[in-house]
Amino acid sequence: MSSGFLLSSGFGLSMTFGYLTAKFIAGPKINEKGRLPSIAFNFKKYRVHLHHWLVFLAALIVSIYINFAVFSPSISYGFFSGIIYQGVSHYDDWLKIVFKDKINRA
Repeated sequence: MSSGFLLSSGFGLSMTFGYLTAKFIAGPKINEKGRLPSIAFNFKKYRVHLHHWLVFLAALIVSIYINFAVFSPSISYGFFSGIIYQGVSHYDDWLKIVFKDKINRA
């Protein structure tokens, strides 16, 4: 990727659109439901929360690795980057992915 790629207007606009999309769909605050449910599940005595930023980071990495983009690379990667940025910048618990489940399961 060249530096011009990351600074392109298509990348910037799609990053803004990704950010606004995530802000609209995700919960407004920690532990508040958004328009779509979170990806969270129990594993033994732990709770695993796959934050939207983490899911889209994986999608971005895979997309770059296999050289796949739904639209142009700058548009697709910008959109994913905006979602990632929104998730990391708006929630204090963005790094809390695996934690002990408070519910005692038999």
